[in-house]
Amino acid sequence: MIRLAAVALVVLSAGACSKKSTATATTTPPPPGGGSTTGGSSPSGGGSTTTSRTVTPPPGDSGEDPCPAIQIKAPDSVPQGSKARVTANLIGGVGRPTFRWSLTAGSIVSGQGTATIQIDTTGLAGTGISASVDLGGLPRECATTSGSATFLVGP
Repeated sequence: MIRLAAVALVVLSAGACSKKSTATATTTPPPPGGGSTTGGSSPSGGGSTTTSRTVTPPPGDSGEDPCPAIQIKAPDSVPQGSKARVTANLIGGVGRPTFRWSLTAGSIVSGQGTATIQIDTTGLAGTGISASVDLGGLPRECATTSGSATFLVGP
């Protein structure tokens, strides 16, 4: 009788994820002279052989998409002279990205280099401001490494 069992195991350790697959095969030879064994006993001179094999994905392949989805959040509008807050939310991905913000108008008063910036809108009534972020530190295979949002400065 030949039995083959496969088990998938996901191991989580310190924020890293790796997948391992273990396969086990047990072979019991027929008794001398043919026939079969019953009751789980081993045939005389027989026995069973068990082999195991663990397959681990290549280094760096955790099975997760290494590239984050980028979502930029900004208000629809802010009053002139107020501080507008714009945030880059990253969903998924690996690593520790860096943030480089740029604006079409106004000035960044805090947060350059972080996921959230504050923008001074003094003197910009009636202006639309686009805030764009370029992400660094992402894997080379990531197609999207930037995002932007636009809001209006009211009176």
